[in-house]
Amino acid sequence: KQKKHVTYSQLESVKTDTTSKGLTKGSVFGPHIMSMIVFSFFQTLSIESIRKMLTLLDLNVSKSTVLKAIATVSAEKFATHAAEISKKLGETNFLMADETRIRIGKKRSYAWAFIGQYGIKIVTHQSRGRVVVDLHCPHYSGGRV
Repeated sequence: KQKKHVTYSQLESVKTDTTSKGLTKGSVFGPHIMSMIVFSFFQTLSIESIRKMLTLLDLNVSKSTVLKAIATVSAEKFATHAAEISKKLGETNFLMADETRIRIGKKRSYAWAFIGQYGIKIVTHQSRGRVVVDLHCPHYSGGRV
């Protein structure tokens, strides 16, 4: 019997079909699956390995669905943490900023490191100019860096 393909939106709302440990039949455990996908990815499991792992839960998921789950969940979490780090950088007495040229695809970008006494923030940006400091560390805009 061929398993039905599960899309990203269906993955978010997956429900149990049996009574599992701590779950009643019909419980939504999609958020737990999403967390498991992201955790597995950051533990260096390949996309294909994660996809195969999900088949053990009777979920036929494509590689693109796994990638979308990683990107979506990661973006939400990282945005929250980036805001917290930016706030901490604003509370520091000093800020060091440095950029290094990198290539992303065929385009030149810069990896910026902002270092303060309470945190470090690393971002990529197309610009090498002051605009990046103003964008990511607004507490230091206007020549204080």
